[in-house]
Amino acid sequence: MENERIRILLVEDDPDDVWIMRGLLGDRWDGPFELVQVELLASGIKRCDDGDFDIILLDLSLPDSRGLETFFRMKAGVGNSVPIVVLSGYDDENTAVKAVKAGAQDYLVKGQVDDAVLIRSIRYAIERSRRHDAEEALRNTSEEFRAAREIQQRLYPSKSPTLEGFDIAGSLYPATATAGDYYDYIPMLDQCLGIVVGDVSGHGMGPALLMSETRACLHTLTQAYFDVGDILSRANRVLAADTEDFHFVTLAMGRIDPRTRSFVYASAGQQGYLLHAD
Repeated sequence: MENERIRILLVEDDPDDVWIMRGLLGDRWDGPFELVQVELLASGIKRCDDGDFDIILLDLSLPDSRGLETFFRMKAGVGNSVPIVVLSGYDDENTAVKAVKAGAQDYLVKGQVDDAVLIRSIRYAIERSRRHDAEEALRNTSEEFRAAREIQQRLYPSKSPTLEGFDIAGSLYPATATAGDYYDYIPMLDQCLGIVVGDVSGHGMGPALLMSETRACLHTLTQAYFDVGDILSRANRVLAADTEDFHFVTLAMGRIDPRTRSFVYASAGQQGYLLHAD
């Protein structure tokens, strides 16, 4: 924060207090900063709508608002986007506790604030606010990945198909919570069974979404086409139109015909099977 330009909104109508605050900041703040001052609460809320501030220093006694109502209105106006440090001319512990419980980062009493106290309060308020935002973003991201993983797990086969004369099993161990790994059993025309193994380049949410699109594409095409090579060619044209150059899918698809006990296989960059002599 030392080399970062900090924008501070001071909502204060007393010229003497404004002069004091400017002096305290100028004496101690060791980095670039911008102090914007307004006299009315309404003006402060509007300036927050128009500009990006790192912190608000808020006097509770203003021409258009007084007491804790001032803080509540400012808090409602800016939400959690900007930390608020309350300035008051009254050393009222009850008011201070209520303000902090309601979301104020600090409660400073005019006349008891020196440059060290003011700077420390501003720095701590900004850091706490940023840490809270980072933790909230992490929680949201974790929740999104958890939901994405659950959805992706439902796309994998829940059990192996039963096909007379064949033992079929499959399992998948992805390296990350969401990934582009893919295997599937797909019912095909003429009572045949399609077996698919694939992989999307990369890891994370993007490859997982492309895997989902690949699955949906194959399930649709197998209801209309029989030849696995034709199915993969058509799938390639669909997927290539929707993906960037740096993403690709390797795939192997086989068709088991239980009536003739035959296995037909097509490769799209993925190794497919191992056939033993016995």
